[in-house]
Amino acid sequence: MEYAHLTEPQATLLLTFMRNNPVVVQFKIRLVEEFYRMKEQLKHAQAPAQLTRLEILEMAIEAERQAEQARQENTILRLKNED
Repeated sequence: MEYAHLTEPQATLLLTFMRNNPVVVQFKIRLVEEFYRMKEQLKHAQAPAQLTRLEILEMAIEAERQAEQARQENTILRLKNED
């Protein structure tokens, strides 16, 4: 599986080039939701210097959990699309 780290403008441009099918529509929805969620988190986030090492580790673990969940959802969508 390949992936890329895109900025919001890069991701928006990519979305405009993609043709809509069920998998692409779900991807677009998820991507937009995640950018908005991340913006909200950043609004309320503490400055890094104020975070403890434990809080940083907890954030990293949560990010990994979310990434794994996204990978699983992508696999399910891909399998459904193959049917």
